[in-house]
Amino acid sequence: MHTKIKVLIRENTRSIVIALCLLMVFLLIIPFLPVFKVPVVLELLARFHPLVLHFPIVAILLVALLELGDFIKLIRLNDGVRGILILIGALTAIIAILTGFLLYQSGGYSGELVTWHFFGGIASGILTLITAIAFLYYYRNKKFSKYYLA
Repeated sequence: MHTKIKVLIRENTRSIVIALCLLMVFLLIIPFLPVFKVPVVLELLARFHPLVLHFPIVAILLVALLELGDFIKLIRLNDGVRGILILIGALTAIIAILTGFLLYQSGGYSGELVTWHFFGGIASGILTLITAIAFLYYYRNKKFSKYYLA
């Protein structure tokens, strides 16, 4: 990882972790927000949910595959690639959850399947944020195994 980024992450790990924890709290609050009329501009953004949704999935699966390759000594994965992919996956998962929430609020979607989809997305987002926090802890302290994805 670039030296300036390494220094930035190491010096601001606590702030980054606090921000990620606040995002988790926000995700837990989303289901309890009242129904509201979504502005047209946000409704347009919400329509990109299926497109936005696949980016964090790919980032998270790529990290898992690279970790597996590193574990069986097929490749050598450095912490920079690992960290960037995890953080990108976590942040884009939040964006996917928000666009999904806006799409749900815009109407036309209801029922038990949508509710389970919504809560599954929130749970996935929280688990991804926990993984990002675990990585940041590992990256800064090196106190536990890097195989935090299990």
